[in-house]
Amino acid sequence: PEITVDEAELRKYYEVNKLRYEIPERIKASYVFFNLEAYSEKVPEPSETELREYFKSNQDDFVADYELNKPKPAESIADGEAEILKKVDTVTFGDVREAVTQNYLSELETRMANKAAQSFAYTLYRDEIKRDSVAFNDLIKQANLSLTEIEPYTLAGANQRALSSDLLKSAFKLGGNRYYSDAYAVDGGFAVLLYEGRIAPEIPEFEAIQSE
Repeated sequence: PEITVDEAELRKYYEVNKLRYEIPERIKASYVFFNLEAYSEKVPEPSETELREYFKSNQDDFVADYELNKPKPAESIADGEAEILKKVDTVTFGDVREAVTQNYLSELETRMANKAAQSFAYTLYRDEIKRDSVAFNDLIKQANLSLTEIEPYTLAGANQRALSSDLLKSAFKLGGNRYYSDAYAVDGGFAVLLYEGRIAPEIPEFEAIQSE
């Protein structure tokens, strides 16, 4: 059966336990996103020497992936013959060239996006650019960026968002002229948070939480 509670009793409980409903301080912010895909066409074509050096530096990983995904020998091969084939079946650069190229290009894209994000934050610092100034808007436009608003969040709530919790938590140390974070890795690229202000702790009115 449905239980009904007198509104007067609810209000009385609310007044006695107001602090339980307090919403902690929240951050207002936005961020600029440096998408890895935007740098795919900017990455120079790697030379054969670069690819071979990259293979040598990461050979164990490429060999392990190749061994894991290559077809298994037919069961009809005798144990002795299979052992001989295993010894001579050395993984070469040619066997994994495609994977080496993809990984190398992906790593270069990541470096370029990270560098662009760091350069953006550093330019704000070096040139002492104020938020929403002409210089700020020009920098956003020149870098072909856009601001993405972040729904206000508490310190605890930073762990429950899709964005990097480290990025979101960094905002609690920002204020005044330092309104921008460092560059942080996020899904698909890097981001720089732009601090906009704080919402002081508040206790919602009774009507706002009556149905909870």
